[in-house]
Amino acid sequence: MTGVLIYFRDMLWHPVAMLLDSQYQTFWPTYIGTAFFAAGVYMWKRRGKPLRLRAIFRYLFPKKIFRHPSTALDLKLYIAGAFFIFLQAGLLLSFSTYLNGWQEHILIWMSGYPEPLLDTVPVWYKILFPVIFVLLFELGYWLTHYWMHVIPVLWEYHKVHHSAVVMTPLTELRQHPLELLLFPFVIATTVSPLYALTFWLFGENAEIYYFWSFPFFLIVTFSTIGHLRHSHVKIGANKFWSCVIQTPAHHHIHHSMEPKHFNKNMGFCLAIWDWMFGTLSIPQKGQKIEFGIEDDLKESYSLRDHMIEPIKQSYRVLTNRKKPFAASLFLSQHKKKTDG
Repeated sequence: MTGVLIYFRDMLWHPVAMLLDSQYQTFWPTYIGTAFFAAGVYMWKRRGKPLRLRAIFRYLFPKKIFRHPSTALDLKLYIAGAFFIFLQAGLLLSFSTYLNGWQEHILIWMSGYPEPLLDTVPVWYKILFPVIFVLLFELGYWLTHYWMHVIPVLWEYHKVHHSAVVMTPLTELRQHPLELLLFPFVIATTVSPLYALTFWLFGENAEIYYFWSFPFFLIVTFSTIGHLRHSHVKIGANKFWSCVIQTPAHHHIHHSMEPKHFNKNMGFCLAIWDWMFGTLSIPQKGQKIEFGIEDDLKESYSLRDHMIEPIKQSYRVLTNRKKPFAASLFLSQHKKKTDG
């Protein structure tokens, strides 16, 4: 089999491979963990009342959501997105490697020390590294997400994600290829200084994953609340923790059609950057949320429309043939704040 055929075969297999690889948030055991976690939440809320297995199943998999055409589109976009993730993997790896090396060379040039300064990684650094990594990862995610909302051209692509009127865990990858490209590249940029510093201090073969690994972080997150961000399951937190972590209820607000919720709760797992930058909206008890957007794309469940229309509409925005929804909204909100 030629190299081209092997490459094509691997690309076609990638939607399944993502379910089998712990490096991805779509790793299949995380969905099992999510189901048990959500079932536990349901039983806790109904403690003291009779419970039936059938009722739990209906709660986890309501027909009106899983038979909705929006959910079928989620699956189509997941498959299309998986193909694109496979195609961009080599480019992303090359970009990250170049960026880390470039910044490491700057540190060497500034310090005058071409060799690693230390032979071993101290325990305190192994503890501190994941904390800083997650904060930088979240910063990259927040920045990208914010830009996708307030830059008119980018919003035309991001609204593919927000066109979902019901949400399931597959809605996470209900994204246009441009968005799938932008997020990892910006995140790679924000975390690269940490890797460059680490390589400069301890060498490129430094053992820094003694206490954690990124797959472990993903598995823990997405076996609990991670997948529920895109679901009907409402889980919140008290006021303090609502300023620290992104609960499913936080992200439900992010997908709300209410204008007061637009451009809120941009974080991935943490709410810290939202709190710092003023985009945090803390969920309230009994809050009713309707998902979706006021856009023609909401009325379409066509894969073609969700791939092609963003390109057409972004061109119209660039050529001033369409009013830029995201920018006009952001500027009007900003004007109200400054005038007030």
